Amino acid sequence: MSPTTEQIEDIYRGFDPKGSARIDAASNGGSKFLYYTSASTARSIFTKGELWLCSTICMNDHQEVDANFGTLAKESATFLGQALHEVISSVHKGLGDDLLIRTLAEWRTQMFQHTYIACVSEKTSLEGNDGRLTMWRGYGANAPVAIVLRSEEVLKRGAFQGLKMRPVNYWSSNDFQQHLQDAVRHIGANTNLLRALPYEQSKSLLFTWLSDFITCTKHRGFGEENEWRVRLELIQGEFAPKIASSFEDVRGVLQQVVKAKLFEESDRAKMIQSMVEKIIVGPMPYQIPVAIAMRETLREVGAADIPVVTSTIPYRRHQSS
Repeated sequence: MSPTTEQIEDIYRGFDPKGSARIDAASNGGSKFLYYTSASTARSIFTKGELWLCSTICMNDHQEVDANFGTLAKESATFLGQALHEVISSVHKGLGDDLLIRTLAEWRTQMFQHTYIACVSEKTSLEGNDGRLTMWRGYGANAPVAIVLRSEEVLKRGAFQGLKMRPVNYWSSNDFQQHLQDAVRHIGANTNLLRALPYEQSKSLLFTWLSDFITCTKHRGFGEENEWRVRLELIQGEFAPKIASSFEDVRGVLQQVVKAKLFEESDRAKMIQSMVEKIIVGPMPYQIPVAIAMRETLREVGAADIPVVTSTIPYRRHQSS
C-alpha cells in the first residue's frame, strides 16, 4: 500500500522538526518578518508589486552554500557518510549512488544559475520599532528601511507563487554531523514507507531534504540574522509561466533576477494592507525626508493607514581604520 499524503508530509517534516515547527508557527501568525532594503527598493515593491530574487551566485554569502556541498562531500568518505549511502540504497537499489553522487554533482554545477533567493529576517522580541543594528549596517546602503510583514500572509503569497520558504539553520560542524546522523535514523525508521513509493518519488522527497539542507544552512556565527530564505528553483533551467525574469543592475552588478508577483494593481491596496504591518526607517542622516517619502508612497497605493516609524538607534557613519 502506498503511503498517504499525510505520511509523506510527516517524513519530510521529520528531517527538520524544529524548522517545521517554526513554519507552522509562522503560518498561524506567530511571527513577523522584516525585509531590510533601501527606501527606493521598498517604493518599487509597493508600486510594482514585485519581489526580486537573485541568483545564488550573486548572494553576499554564496560561499556558505558552496561550503555545505564541500562538507557533505567530505562526510561521504566517513563512516557517517557511508551509513547515509547505505540507508538510502536500502530504499531502492541504486538510489544511494543516483542521489548522493550523480544528482548532487549535477545540481552543484547548475544551482548557482538555476536557484534564486531572497531573504527576510524573523523579528525578535527585543527589536520593537528600532530594528537590528547588524541588519541596518548590511542592507539598504545610505537609506535603509525595513518592511515589517505578517508571516502568515507572506507564506500564503509565497506558496501561491510556487516559492519555497524556510528558516535558516545556524550550525557548527558538530551540528552538521548530528543532522546527518538524525537523517540516517529517520530514513531507517521510514524505509518501508519510502520503499512503497515509486523510485522517482522517493528520490524527489530525499532530494528536497538535501536541497533544503544545503541552501538553508549557515555558520552559527551568522545566527543573529535570524534569516528565512525565499527560494525558487528552475525546472530544467526554465521559469514557470507565471514567473517573470529580466536582467537588472543590482548593487552595480548586471544580473538576471526573478520577479515574483506579490499582487496585481487591481488588488494592490488590499494585499499591501494584509501583508504589511508597518515600515521602520533605519538609522541615517535623512530619516525625516525618507519617512515622508515612505508615507507618501503608501498613500499613493491606497495604504496610508500603515504606520511609518523611525528607528531610535543613533546613526554613526562608518569609518575605515
